Amino acid sequence: MRLKKILILIIILLASSIFGRSKYDFSQFRYDKRHSGVSQSPGPMRRPKLLWSFALKAIVTGAPLFKDGVLYFGDLDNNFYALDGYSGKVLWSKKLKSRGDEPVGIHNSPAIYRKLVIVASGDGYLYAFNRKTGRRKWGPKDLKEPIYSSPIVRKKNLLITTAGEGTLWILKPSRGKTILKTSIGTPIYSTLVINEKPSSLIIGDNPTPRSPKPATQPRIDYELYITVPSKVITYQIDLKFHKAIPLKEIPIDGSITSSPVFYKEKLYFSTRQFLYCISRNTIKWVKRVKPIAVHSERKTYPSPVVIGDLVIHGSKGYNAEDGSGAWNFWSYGRATSDAIASPKILYMVGKYTLYDRTLGFIAGIRVKTEGLMFWTNLPSPPVAPPIIAGNIIYLATEKQWLYALR
Repeated sequence: MRLKKILILIIILLASSIFGRSKYDFSQFRYDKRHSGVSQSPGPMRRPKLLWSFALKAIVTGAPLFKDGVLYFGDLDNNFYALDGYSGKVLWSKKLKSRGDEPVGIHNSPAIYRKLVIVASGDGYLYAFNRKTGRRKWGPKDLKEPIYSSPIVRKKNLLITTAGEGTLWILKPSRGKTILKTSIGTPIYSTLVINEKPSSLIIGDNPTPRSPKPATQPRIDYELYITVPSKVITYQIDLKFHKAIPLKEIPIDGSITSSPVFYKEKLYFSTRQFLYCISRNTIKWVKRVKPIAVHSERKTYPSPVVIGDLVIHGSKGYNAEDGSGAWNFWSYGRATSDAIASPKILYMVGKYTLYDRTLGFIAGIRVKTEGLMFWTNLPSPPVAPPIIAGNIIYLATEKQWLYALR
């Protein structure tokens, strides 16, 4: 009987370890399929201490991913790394191909599909590596145009957009085989977001009930929302017939390079001066916002964070439904990148000037009360958006250091 109890206890501990570890992963762009920027992993509740630091060879502008204890990220010199997330030890690294004499660099987050990590470079090449060994599974696949957006995986599909003339690609992540390729006609810097359950089947501008539907109508697997300079484009994807069907274009005042958040049938994104909410292909509200101090190497403006009924941009928050002011944190400095959040705490990163020196900071702010929990100075401003995984904050700074804080 005693042995049986011990075996049951061991099984419970193993199960909790496995599921707990996966809960704390940050394994896709902006944490979840909505791109909310809210991690379910708890973050530090007080001023964090340095766990480890890693000297980079070039600036990192894309947020890392964290899966099963390993941190994956690339830099602007086309170096891609897999680091032990708890020690900072390099597990493997790769130098990606450059199209010319100088690499354009990796500006985005990678994507994870089963045992693979998928990397897109600004030089227009796409790769898949074994996550554990770094062995190349496929690539470089030449997409012909620069890539600044992050690849994402949905329903066993890999989706990626390019700059240049702008192209949408849908591929098989296991082999890199092209399923669909369509020209958008304008450069795309932001990462697309997917509505996997569109509430209605809409062809052109005319709504049609999803059921019943004529046999001649395409089967819509999901809708894509793509933010490009000066407009938002909605596409419907029919995988059976390999079609991308343009649905709607909404003109926007200003240049959009932030990646949108899709939450409760609404789309949230920002330009340099405005924060937008779009509902069912109609602009619902617009708010003028303070510009965020984006590093010159970044090709995208920060995205908002959506926590429950709040949409937070920089140090201000708005009611997600009507855009009314609902949250405000007075900060000494300016945000320089996307914020990240746990369910109760917003982690804001930025820069400020002290005695003619430009320093970086990370601030932990209680979402419910807007109260400052901690402020930690950094030797230089963060460039890449931070992530939270396993109670650790990972962030990369202007002076080419990657920090793990806990």
